[in-house]
Amino acid sequence: MAWNPDFFSDGQQANLLLNTTLTNARTYVNDLDRLALRRGAFNVDMTPSIIPSGGNLVVNHSPAGANLHSYLAGTFLGSYNYTTYGADGGSTNGGDLGTGDRFLLGHPSQAGAAAAPACSITFPASGYKLANNSNSGVQGILLNANIEIADVQDANANIRVMFCFQFKIDTSATWWTIRVSERFVSRDDHKISATDTNEYMWYDVPLASLLTASVLQAESGADPTAVFVTGARVMLSVVNANAVSGVFLNRFRFSALPFLSSLA
Repeated sequence: MAWNPDFFSDGQQANLLLNTTLTNARTYVNDLDRLALRRGAFNVDMTPSIIPSGGNLVVNHSPAGANLHSYLAGTFLGSYNYTTYGADGGSTNGGDLGTGDRFLLGHPSQAGAAAAPACSITFPASGYKLANNSNSGVQGILLNANIEIADVQDANANIRVMFCFQFKIDTSATWWTIRVSERFVSRDDHKISATDTNEYMWYDVPLASLLTASVLQAESGADPTAVFVTGARVMLSVVNANAVSGVFLNRFRFSALPFLSSLA
């Protein structure tokens, strides 16, 4: 028996609806038989999803064999060195890497790696609107990434790697940085000898952020009721880089989970 929970509406008496909801929940639980409590018995009627159909969008890549994704200063030129907190990016069409201080993970011009998908997700159809009572019903998009740094090589002291999320809306070609998502990893904190090229870091970087209407408005200046989020991506940059800097990644995984505003 599926339980369809009751939701509060403006103007309703909270005590009456709460009593009814709890009574219905008790009836539902009491009607469960012993088989419903066995391992593997839970189903979509008992655990309704808060993620819309097709909403779990994933980019997952591990390079083949010993090949690592190599991001070299000589390849990416001026896009390599981190200079500005919260800098936004352009389109990745035609080889554009984004801003002047960060570039797309898995970009085709990366050097010395197996072929990889870009760490970027395009949302289905027209995208998701994050405003309340929107026709998409999506109130937030949870962005999750795991990036494994194999190594960072450079003679500079205090070299660090920055990762962040960016999103795109349907009224602009700009990719907007979620500033609070910027995370930094210090090479010297994870290596005994900064100059030993045979010593690898093998450090996993978890990255998570929730894109909401307020974040969209703060970063892009757009009215959340008037725009749709059409995509998200992961960017990389290097603090204190020079002409011989190199970042080597083993694998990455990126997912975007749009959350519905209710279970109705």
